[in-house]
Amino acid sequence: MAIGVSDVLGKLQGVKRSGSGHVAKCPAHDDKNASLSVTEGEAGRVLFYCHAGCDTEQIVAALGYSMADIMGRDKREPVQQKRIVATYDYKDENGKLLFQKVRYEPKSFTIRRPGERGEWIYNRDGVRLVPYNLQALLSSEYVFLVEGERDVETLRKIKLVATCSPDGAGKDKFKPELVSHFKNKSVYIIPDNDEIGKAFSLEEARLIAPVAKVVKILDLTQICPDLPVHGDITDVIQQIGSKQGQQELLSLCKSAAVYSPLHEQGGRELVNNPLQAVAPAWPELIPLEQCEDLPPFPLDALPPATRGFVNAVSEAVQAPVDLTATCVLGVIEIACQGRWKNKTREEFPTSRHGTRNFTAMLKRWDRILLNSSRSKAAYMKSNMTLRNCLKLALRRIRV
Repeated sequence: MAIGVSDVLGKLQGVKRSGSGHVAKCPAHDDKNASLSVTEGEAGRVLFYCHAGCDTEQIVAALGYSMADIMGRDKREPVQQKRIVATYDYKDENGKLLFQKVRYEPKSFTIRRPGERGEWIYNRDGVRLVPYNLQALLSSEYVFLVEGERDVETLRKIKLVATCSPDGAGKDKFKPELVSHFKNKSVYIIPDNDEIGKAFSLEEARLIAPVAKVVKILDLTQICPDLPVHGDITDVIQQIGSKQGQQELLSLCKSAAVYSPLHEQGGRELVNNPLQAVAPAWPELIPLEQCEDLPPFPLDALPPATRGFVNAVSEAVQAPVDLTATCVLGVIEIACQGRWKNKTREEFPTSRHGTRNFTAMLKRWDRILLNSSRSKAAYMKSNMTLRNCLKLALRRIRV
């Protein structure tokens, strides 16, 4: 289906009028200078030129189109007028309209923002990007993340909270500034039934997982095995009905695997089918308030001078002993860095076993974090013990 210049401009950022065409930021590279020129050619063909050197094919792919889409229409074809079939308001946390996404028939999209005099401005300059249906997202403990506004409205009709990003599915279309809105949420990603959707769902999961409570990617073919390619959750609901669709979707949320980046590193089979069921990589997290009391900090392990100093500081500032002791050890580590080095067998001739040990700088974290099998013997056999190093360091910093 042929698309026009107006369709393209609605997907670009930094759009400005320039002569008989427009300039904008190129979507095919990290553009800071509006390097892309966009003009209309013969028969409505869209012409691109990136001054940074990107190929037209790269630009078209980054916009989610094919080369055939931008080739314009045959001169003998009647011009088919676009008509608006739906509008989707993107509002901030307080319900203020930020911008509006417009859907046309024949199918195409553009973004417009309200002007100061109530007019529509057909670009996104200065617009703050937010997820669709933001207020419902923020007030809910869970959310379904779908590919488009139509799917959000479908789920809203069956009493489920959903959202989507403004630019649909595609590489790098889920912007980092959207991530914070998913903090501490249970996020269920529903990709369309195609490779672009599956790849995009993994991109969303990677970004959201560090802040979300839990992230799961749902495979719609588990509900409808005969779902056609490009089928979405709206197609599923239309096929099996609202009530059954809601029940099946909630059931799938429970049975789906929890997303982990480790799932993408599990071998060729997993890469080819990223939505296959896999066991969760980590057990359920235990909230800190439910943890048992931690054992007291081992003050007896410190030299007397250090121990006395820790106790004195903790009492003076009314701070926990373990906090004060950790800070004091950090100061001691800095004092020792570059001054003393553990002497290991590397500095002696090769041992009778034919091996040579390594030389390591003194670091308190080796004592705290490493297992007993990791460099402990080398330190313990050194000609200067940790105790002596601490004493000497205390003298140097006059503690």
